[in-house]
Amino acid sequence: MRPAWMAVIALWLVAPASVSAAELFFGAAAPEVALGESFAVGVFLDAQGEEINSTEGSVTFDGRALRLEAVRDGESVVPLWIERPSLSGCPDGCRVRFAGAIPGGISHPRAPLFSLVFTALVPGKTSVSADGFRALIDDGKGTDAGADISPIVFSVRSDRTAVPLSEAPDVEPPTPFTVTIVNDPRLYDGRVAAAFSAMDKQTGIDHYEVAERLGPPGPIDGLAWQRADSPYLLLDQTLASSLYVKAVDRAGNARVSVVAAGSRTSLPTAGMFRPALLYGILVLIIAGLLAWRLVWRKPPKNTPRSR
Repeated sequence: MRPAWMAVIALWLVAPASVSAAELFFGAAAPEVALGESFAVGVFLDAQGEEINSTEGSVTFDGRALRLEAVRDGESVVPLWIERPSLSGCPDGCRVRFAGAIPGGISHPRAPLFSLVFTALVPGKTSVSADGFRALIDDGKGTDAGADISPIVFSVRSDRTAVPLSEAPDVEPPTPFTVTIVNDPRLYDGRVAAAFSAMDKQTGIDHYEVAERLGPPGPIDGLAWQRADSPYLLLDQTLASSLYVKAVDRAGNARVSVVAAGSRTSLPTAGMFRPALLYGILVLIIAGLLAWRLVWRKPPKNTPRSR
């Protein structure tokens, strides 16, 4: 079971005398929506000039006022999700929990983490906020960046006509990606594992599936696929089997990357990550996990700010 990580979403502080801290903020096309209308809410990070490399938190909303229709992370600055945005607790305490890593850090004042598509269920005022938000600075020490949260408030009106949310259908598979075979004493006691990370520019990655088959690569028909996360512990520690990794986006489109038996990286594919880069990312994940264990024992003390 993966430990919880950090969180990050931000905007410039309104009060000039405030101490700078990473902030989670939200964006939408308009502050008013029609009853029954579907609309998107973006979740953003303002790092306040710091280089942030880890995020954790939960977006919260009233499940009796809003229904979550979809989560989109195709344009996210987070390349490595420790916990992909996922819904729980509805209708009493709806929350979309997320945790991710940003190797090398990011300091953008409006960095997109993901977006949420809601449908307005009842007229009146409602809001989208967050709790448990944390951010770590990319300084090699796991320094806590501090955290502020700025909720967004909507007015749901029954006297307005709902405007359809325009979204292009996602018919493209995830982008080509690399799978790298690694041995690290800090990971699975040094046993052989596979590291991988895919990107999808529209609806985002939904999940990964893996399959192993003895011998050289062959047709993928008939493979026994099973869901998995990166890093994945190989069943065949002798590397006598070819490894197949399938990245599936939220629209059901898929792309497969293959590591041939005896090889340490997947077969060449245009536009993929270099193996050295992917291995470096894996090292950063392990380092971040160690930092979380050492630094993030106490619960966050942030509260939503009014804007």
